[in-house]
Amino acid sequence: MKWLFVVLFLCLTLNMSWAQEEPISLGLNDALRIAFEKSPDLKAAEARLEVALGLEKQARSEGGIHLTANG
Repeated sequence: MKWLFVVLFLCLTLNMSWAQEEPISLGLNDALRIAFEKSPDLKAAEARLEVALGLEKQARSEGGIHLTANG
């Protein structure tokens, strides 16, 4: 009976080791794309950046040079 458990344990262990997948090699672009998709911190930082760029664009349009033509 003891040998049966040993054999079953070895079969399960070998089966699990064969089922493990090899790690996937990612390029830098793929790794960054996945990080931006999955990370809530990066999503929040991206949203803050978009807001800041919008505010800058708005400030530039309001503070631009105003030309007047007097006749």
